[in-house]
Amino acid sequence: VTVFELQFDPISEPGTLSFFVECTKGTYIRSLVEQIGEYLGCGAHVTALRRTWVQPFRDHPFWTLAALEPLELAERRARVISIPTILAPFMPAYSLTYEQRHDLLKGRAVCLE
Repeated sequence: VTVFELQFDPISEPGTLSFFVECTKGTYIRSLVEQIGEYLGCGAHVTALRRTWVQPFRDHPFWTLAALEPLELAERRARVISIPTILAPFMPAYSLTYEQRHDLLKGRAVCLE
């Protein structure tokens, strides 16, 4: 677990503390909040948590379903990354023979060497 950045919001509501954290996967923000509360001697809990990006999509905006819903289908498709595009860097493509395809569709193991 690594915290790269921790910025506290100076205009938080009285009795609350808002902050931005940039960290590695596996970081439990709720645990971090508890530790901050212990350090301050007052305890703490999470009232809202929002993920602003996740690797490898740092440069892509997140869209809520509510934001996409009123858009025309073509506009939605232009804003959403397709599943094959997402998976391409992580899953190599293989060309299968007819027999391999047939076996795979029947649930049989296929050798890809």
